[in-house]
Amino acid sequence: MNINKYHVVKIDSAQNFYLIYLKRGGNYFKVVSEKIEKANNCEKIKKQDYLSLSINLITGNSKIPFKVDGIIYKETAFVFERDSILNIYEADQLTGLCYNKK
Repeated sequence: MNINKYHVVKIDSAQNFYLIYLKRGGNYFKVVSEKIEKANNCEKIKKQDYLSLSINLITGNSKIPFKVDGIIYKETAFVFERDSILNIYEADQLTGLCYNKK
């Protein structure tokens, strides 16, 4: 276990996005990544991986219309998990399910 990295606990999808559920410390994070064709030199992420990521809060952008139970981002609805995840993130190092080490 590496406390400086995010642990991939679940991978799901919604419309044109992958939903990557991460855990670090006692906190959970939902990261969205647009579905794309497989990139060259792709290091595909999978459940149980540990990744060094810089995640950016999407829900902090006031230009995004909020819903009561989630947000609309790039015309796709993302729902919060009220018991553990109240924000939605994106990560520059993820393209689809490809991890780009930086």
